[in-house]
Amino acid sequence: MGRFMDVLTRFQPMRLHLGLQRTDSALVEATAAQRILESTFGKQSREAANGSVLLADIARAAGDDVSAMTRYTEASRILAETDMADSTGLVGALEGSALILSESDTPSLALPLFQRILTAESRLHPIRAREYARALMGRSSVLRAMTRFDSATAGFTEARSWIDRHLPPQHPLRAEPLVALAGLARENGDLARARAYADTALVLRRTSLDEDDPRIAESLHLLAVIEKDLGALDSARVLLRQGLATLGDRPSYERARAAMYNSLGLIARQQGRPLEARQDFERSLSLGTGTAGEWRVRALTLRNLGSLANARNEHLEASDRYRETLELLRLHGVSQSPEFASVLLGLGNAQQGLGHFAQAESLYRAALEVHTRILGPTHPLLALDHHNLASTLLQSGAYAAALDTALLAEDVSRRHLRLVIAGLTEREALHYAAQRVSGLDVALTAAVHVPGAALWSRAWDGVIRSRALVLDEMADFVVDKCGADRGAAAEAFPEPARGVVFAAALPGAELARGADAAL
Repeated sequence: MGRFMDVLTRFQPMRLHLGLQRTDSALVEATAAQRILESTFGKQSREAANGSVLLADIARAAGDDVSAMTRYTEASRILAETDMADSTGLVGALEGSALILSESDTPSLALPLFQRILTAESRLHPIRAREYARALMGRSSVLRAMTRFDSATAGFTEARSWIDRHLPPQHPLRAEPLVALAGLARENGDLARARAYADTALVLRRTSLDEDDPRIAESLHLLAVIEKDLGALDSARVLLRQGLATLGDRPSYERARAAMYNSLGLIARQQGRPLEARQDFERSLSLGTGTAGEWRVRALTLRNLGSLANARNEHLEASDRYRETLELLRLHGVSQSPEFASVLLGLGNAQQGLGHFAQAESLYRAALEVHTRILGPTHPLLALDHHNLASTLLQSGAYAAALDTALLAEDVSRRHLRLVIAGLTEREALHYAAQRVSGLDVALTAAVHVPGAALWSRAWDGVIRSRALVLDEMADFVVDKCGADRGAAAEAFPEPARGVVFAAALPGAELARGADAAL
């Protein structure tokens, strides 16, 4: 009994060291406790296995995933034995293994582990709501990493529903599915929905966590990138600075800080400060080296440096950056993903800038193939693929193919704009409409070189449909604001705009004529 009390007395300082990120001190206390457990109960005992899970947790916190995985695996084997079954300890070991695998090059291996956790938890009476919800979240995260986005969205939605039913209103876990759903919505271009999820998650975290908790910084970063996408660059910078202040200089959060400097670099570039952008990207590269999963942030930063070099017409440097990124992604088995396709697209831009049009076309087609297979033919990312491919075809003299491809880009982009614009404010909608990919410039240029009225008609049809979409939204705004009073509605806009706004509300052929007259 005395030796067991010695073990218990070591838990309090060990947990304190972990909370303060002192993994070395925590490891000393946990190792001493483990020796007592093994000498008292035996190395193959349930007690020793649970102690091994704790040692694995510390190793994982210190970034030693190899040692952590070894301990988790051995503990899982012992705790799964029928004569000493311990669902609680087994779940801890399985979860640790699954989390490491989900961050690895083979995240699919984590999927059966999360399923085992859900099965083990469901056999407990009562079910432990927090642990079950975390397993649902983990399984959904793996599905997202496997690019099964629809299944991931359904899984996070299920987790959110479970948490709402079983956990108290101020529980910090309530924010987790909202953060994930916000990220998925942003990736799908649904910025209004993404912001709603992210706002709610930040409020929940601020009311349930300490002010320096890294999860608050994560929410600030997520909201910042959504604000950036909506054109609110100054607001995004403020949120990122708040996130960096929340993280401080704690070494264990270098990867998160690297990601934030990456986002600051993107904002600086958009605001026309390329030197500051480069400094932010370089700082991002210097952080997080050797931490678990740091290659993901590194790959993103290298890609952004390549994009910055392209914008400065430094296409040789851009090519080097993009090729380095491709090698890094291939090294970690990420060659069939949206990230890989985006790097192919950037490398294609560099080759086009160098005048290597055949190579650029091949890279654009490869990016388009990967994006289409993973995301489907209507995802907004495909608009840029089609646009850049059309631009290369135009420069190569393939005018008819360039026109067809450019109109595909315009169609994908316009359909997506119609889907998301209703949930944005007027300022945000105008920014989004102005920044969206448009194939009309390439289509009209290609049409000049192709004889025949039919192709010209198709190009102008794309222009009319694009203008009509914006005017249609303006007309809806007028109706919402002024109702049936068309006189009051007309006064809501200056004289030059009145005709085109109400032309947008006309049906059929009148709409086409009204929009055409407005060009």
